[in-house]
Amino acid sequence: MKALVAFSGELHIDGNTYTEAELNTFSETELPRRFDTPEYQVLIVAEKYQTGFDQPKLCGMYIDKKLAGLQAVQTLSRLNRTYHGKERTFILDFQNTMDDIKEAFRPFYEVSSIEAVSDKNQIYQLEARIRQFGFVDDVAPKFYPILSSLRRSMLPCWAV
Repeated sequence: MKALVAFSGELHIDGNTYTEAELNTFSETELPRRFDTPEYQVLIVAEKYQTGFDQPKLCGMYIDKKLAGLQAVQTLSRLNRTYHGKERTFILDFQNTMDDIKEAFRPFYEVSSIEAVSDKNQIYQLEARIRQFGFVDDVAPKFYPILSSLRRSMLPCWAV
C-alpha cells in the first residue's frame, strides 16, 4: 500500500523545507493521474482538492478541522462519487458535530440525514485490514514526523 500527500506551498519542519512534489517524487500536476493508478491507495490531503477533484477511489475521510457552510459541503462531497467496488463511504470527524454538518447541508437539501455511529469497533476493524498490508509498520513511521508537523502547522482536513 502506497500513499501520496497533497498540500499547497511549503512545509517548514525542524529547519527543513518540504514540498508536495519532493515528498511524492513527481510534480503536483501529475498527482491526480498518478493516484488514479493501482500503485497508490492512500491520499493524505491538507487544504487542497475541496473542489474539482472527482477521484472515484476516495472512500474514507478523516477530518481534523472545523468545517462550516459551503466549505463543509465541498469537502465532504469529495466522497460522493460512484466507483466499481465502492459500496460505502466513511467519515471520521474529530471536530464537527452531526448538527454542524446538517446545518451546513441544510441550504442544499430539504432533509439531511446523517447516520450515527452504529459500531464503534469499525475503526479497529479498518486498522486490522490496513495492517495486513504492512503499510502502517513500514511506511507510516517514515511519514509521521512530517504529517504530525503538517497537522499542527496547517490545521488540515485529512482525506484518505
